[in-house]
Formats: sequence, C-alpha cells, structure tokens
Amino acid sequence: MASSGWAAAAGAAVIGLASSGAAAAPVPDRAGWSQRIDRDLAQDNAADLAVALRQLQDLVQASTGPRAAPGARAAAVDLFGIAYGKALAKCPPTKAAADLAASLGRMAPGLGQPVRAKAACPAGGAAGGAYTIVGGGNGLKVSGRVADISRPFTVQGTIIGGTATFTFTPDSKGALTGAVSYTIAGSGATGSGKGTWRMQPGAGGVITLTDHVSGCVRGGGCRATSETFKLTPAR
Repeated sequence: MASSGWAAAAGAAVIGLASSGAAAAPVPDRAGWSQRIDRDLAQDNAADLAVALRQLQDLVQASTGPRAAPGARAAAVDLFGIAYGKALAKCPPTKAAADLAASLGRMAPGLGQPVRAKAACPAGGAAGGAYTIVGGGNGLKVSGRVADISRPFTVQGTIIGGTATFTFTPDSKGALTGAVSYTIAGSGATGSGKGTWRMQPGAGGVITLTDHVSGCVRGGGCRATSETFKLTPAR
C-alpha cells in the first residue's frame, strides 16, 4: 500500500519521541522522511501527503508531552522544516503542495517557527502533467482536459454558430511561453489565425494562460483578439 512506508516510519518516530523511562528508541529516519516528501510531491499524491501531515502532527504532540524523550522537540521541528520547505519550493505549485504548505504554516507558530511565503517560481518551469482547462473570450468557450501542458497540446471549443480548435506549442519543453494557432469553422465560414501565449502559475497549482492572436475569417475580415484560460491540476 502506498502509505505503508509512512506508517512504519511514523511508528518508529512516535516510539522515539515518547519515553517511558527506558532507553529512548532511535530518532525518526530523516533521510527517509525527506525522500518520501519528495516522492509524494513529485507524484502530487494528496492522500499520502495528508498521511504525512497527520504523522507530523502526532510527532509534534508527542514531543511536548511530559514523557517526551530528550531531543524530541528538536527532531519534530527538523521534520517539520523539511516538509515545509519542500512544499513551498514545489514549482509549478500543485494543489496538494499548496494545501500541505498552508497546513504547515498554521502549525509553525506553535513550534516557534516563522510562517513563510512561497517564493515565485522561475520562468520556464511548467511541469508536465494533466490539467483541466476552461475559459475563452470573444464568443469562444473552451472546456476540456490537457494530457501534458509541458508539450504541445490541442483544445476544442465552441464559437457562435461553430467550433474552434486551438493548438498551443511551448517555446521549449516546460516553457511558460509559446506559440498558438487556431482554426474556426461553422455557419458556412472558415478562418484561422496565430499568435503567442504566456502561462502564469498561481496558488493551488492553478495556471492562467493568456493568448494574443490575430486571424481572419474567409469573407469576413481580420481582427486581433485575446483569450484567457484557467488550467487546474487534474485529479
């Protein structure tokens, strides 16, 4: 089971933090904890991250009790710092990482730690993965799913009296900028256009994509438009 490693690690950790007067058991495996956090964040595994949070809360509680072993508080704070730092560093942010960071931020004052803000993600870092997409503008409505936003992807939409197909191509794999082309058809008319787009990562892993395009409808003239789409990590 995916969370079995957490259960085993947590059991050892709790034993190490709660002393019954006998020799204290080994402190939690710091390296194993760090690797598990890395893996669950990379997989956007909300279920296992929630287990991690509960285990950490148990460790903190055990470290403050009258039977806490020497060094228990420092060990709990260390594990907290590892998880908090990794959740805040996740780029582009995902909902699971943002939720974990928010929960750890609420724990911080009780551990005597500062509440930290997430730093901006560097440009050119759109991680691969599936997203749902909704949005549009100027009569266009798009709703669908994107298999991998780090690679070229195509979405379908509707316009008044017809349909539209947009293809977004990153400047490079994982880039936050790129080129877009589109075709429209309906009511006996056809058209096409092209332009550029940019992604802006936001809270909870949500990404805003804005394009600026110019195109022409056969027999209907040409114009420049801009559309906005919201991409949300798929579950």
